[in-house]
Amino acid sequence: MRYYSDHQRVNAPDQHLPRHLFQLSRGLVSLVACVALVLCMGASQIMSLEASATVVKRATVESLTAQAELILHARVGAQWSPMQRGLKGEIYTYTRLTPIEVWSGQLKGSEALLVQLGGQLGELRLEVHGDARLKEGQEVVLFLSLGEENKLPVSTAIELPDYRVTHLISLAQGAFFVDRSAHSGVPSVHQDLEGLVFYSPQSAQLKLGLTEVNHQPKLTLDLNTLKSRVMSALKTSITDGPSRETP
Repeated sequence: MRYYSDHQRVNAPDQHLPRHLFQLSRGLVSLVACVALVLCMGASQIMSLEASATVVKRATVESLTAQAELILHARVGAQWSPMQRGLKGEIYTYTRLTPIEVWSGQLKGSEALLVQLGGQLGELRLEVHGDARLKEGQEVVLFLSLGEENKLPVSTAIELPDYRVTHLISLAQGAFFVDRSAHSGVPSVHQDLEGLVFYSPQSAQLKLGLTEVNHQPKLTLDLNTLKSRVMSALKTSITDGPSRETP
């Protein structure tokens, strides 16, 4: 997590690698402290990392489904950063989501409001590496946790209809972008995992290099297959316990 201005970094205790282990909204999102990387990376590797990244465990459709309280096929609406900042100077981004179809869970209200840490106010920008970047008009499938009803981390002057506060599961891994441009007529979905670095829990040593940062495994499949996997995972979790994960 870093603060920037248009001209310079204005508050960056993490000048080399992110050092903070922090939580967003009741512990729903945890950014892994990267100090541990220094213990298992050579100096040449550290110097080769021109961009910061967040280290996470790779999530699958099945693991995302197991964690999500709400799985929503939606259209991205208006997006803004409230003028008010958090108690520690946090900047937030709010995004309105118009439901197309609820795949799992219950959405009380006419729309969902996605709350993300990070955003821009004037010249000051707070960036969370590896979080999903949504744009107005996009069609998405989001794996979400639920916040307290109508309770926002900071107030906003924009009048909102009946809504439910939501948060993404597993940063950018919880967002699938729908693409309807295929000639086959079957919409595809994909993730944008820029800013994420994955580790293997079986590995005794975490290895990180520029190649791995720039070439993350990306899951691409069609919308119907994604929905089928979600429904299968939901059914399996009810009947047989946790499902076996498929990359």
